[in-house]
Amino acid sequence: MSEIDAFISLLFPAVGSFILFYLGKGIIVIIILVVISIIIGQYGKKELGGEPPYFPRGPLTYDEYIHSDNWKNLSYNFRLKANGKCYKCENIVGLRNLESHHRKYPTDFKYDNENNLVALCRGCHAEIHGRKNN
Repeated sequence: MSEIDAFISLLFPAVGSFILFYLGKGIIVIIILVVISIIIGQYGKKELGGEPPYFPRGPLTYDEYIHSDNWKNLSYNFRLKANGKCYKCENIVGLRNLESHHRKYPTDFKYDNENNLVALCRGCHAEIHGRKNN
């Protein structure tokens, strides 16, 4: 019995020999490697925190949260309190041209609040994110 046969019979005691006989050793090795890579990939994403800031945090992804009623209400009320004034350039741009920016992206959006926001005009917000203002 080869090492691969022994390994497969340990992993699949009841059906190991059936799988070996019908599928062959090559396909089993490939399946095992794919499963291991999936497990490692999922573990790595959790360890590294995904792809900030657009990654799952709590029950919602960032994109889902930004389109939620909770975010719309929080952002709107915060921008109202800012009186249309950009925190960075201090220009009065009005409510429609003011955007709410997270100082730090929360690990769970249910704890998001106005203390973590800054009101920015579209130009300053684009600049902070390294984008050109359209």
